[in-house]
Amino acid sequence: MIINIIDSEHKVTKAGVPFMRFATSQGWMSCFDKPTYEAVNKCVNGSADVEVSQSGNYKNIAKFLKAVTGEEGAVAVNVKTNGQSAMYVSYAKDIFCAMLPEAVKKEIAGPEVMEMSIDLVKQAMAEFSS
Repeated sequence: MIINIIDSEHKVTKAGVPFMRFATSQGWMSCFDKPTYEAVNKCVNGSADVEVSQSGNYKNIAKFLKAVTGEEGAVAVNVKTNGQSAMYVSYAKDIFCAMLPEAVKKEIAGPEVMEMSIDLVKQAMAEFSS
């Protein structure tokens, strides 16, 4: 799974075991394997291809596969445009990118942030069209 690594923090369990927590495009994820979390930590403000396991509500990075750069990490989206819709998609994307780092810190998932971004664009469109 390719994820964006937004931020990281060193933590220690109640039993004294060190680990790292990562703010990602898929929400917060923990990693308990030192070589893995050291590799993932080098990808902060970038992307990484990782294996993720889930235990209850917790997502854990189980394995670092590789750092992802450039076009490889980009997600292709086909957008049918009807004139200005491409501009609105661009606005929503810009708002999403601006909101995502803070939203991840508050443990708000990426799809929810995108919905908020789209709603903000719709509100602006409605306000300025009258």
